[in-house]
Amino acid sequence: MLPNLLPAARTTEIHHHGIIDWKSCVVSSKASASFETNEKGIPIAPISETESTLSRARSQAYIRARERALENLAATIRKIRVDGEKTVADILGEKEEARSKLSDAIAHLVSFREKPEGFYTASCEASIRFGDIIVALSFDFPELEFPVRDDAKIRTDYTSLVIDARGLEIHPMLFPSVYTEHGFELYGPRFAKASRARKLGIASYCRSEDEAMAHRKASTRPYYVAAIRALRGCPVIADRDARRILSSPATKENLKNCNVIIILSSKEQ
Repeated sequence: MLPNLLPAARTTEIHHHGIIDWKSCVVSSKASASFETNEKGIPIAPISETESTLSRARSQAYIRARERALENLAATIRKIRVDGEKTVADILGEKEEARSKLSDAIAHLVSFREKPEGFYTASCEASIRFGDIIVALSFDFPELEFPVRDDAKIRTDYTSLVIDARGLEIHPMLFPSVYTEHGFELYGPRFAKASRARKLGIASYCRSEDEAMAHRKASTRPYYVAAIRALRGCPVIADRDARRILSSPATKENLKNCNVIIILSSKEQ
């Protein structure tokens, strides 16, 4: 069973250690640390308990907050759902190379922001982009060709695929797939261009039709379709929609470029 994932009605997962923001494609965490003072009100060092300057005490408190934020970030990253079956923690347990690359990414690619919390306390927010995590997972994108379908009555070229999955048990994940009603994989990481997938992610998530249509991936002529059910946390679309998508080489090329947007239920629903 996958650990501590919120219901599918969110594009933001709030965990004990941090936040997974599927809309912004960022994982972040926050931690704080304080310094103590003696009876004279002078800051003291945490280990030696000797008197310190205010600036040094605040600097040391920030360093401790930064270290804790980094630990929290690493714990949150492990909870990210990769696909319908595995989390990042599962991948790390299987691949030594992924463990090494993710450690390097956390050491060198994390952004930090200092956020003072009062006179005695410093806090730090650490964040990392999904793209850096995807690269670290060392996934091999085979860039397979889509099936050829020429049985659509009218061929139309679309710039993107927008899937309305509201009301279904759809879970945001790094490598989602889109299935036909017969269980065939219409779209997924096996078909995506590696360079685009590592930069933009296999799919983007929104909470409304307006958000989806305004998304940069949607472009000028998106194909809008309602998912008919969920399969392993991913959307399933009708075969008639699959025919229209696969009958157009231009549409398939845009899918290879990861121009896929999935609308999840809003928090209020």
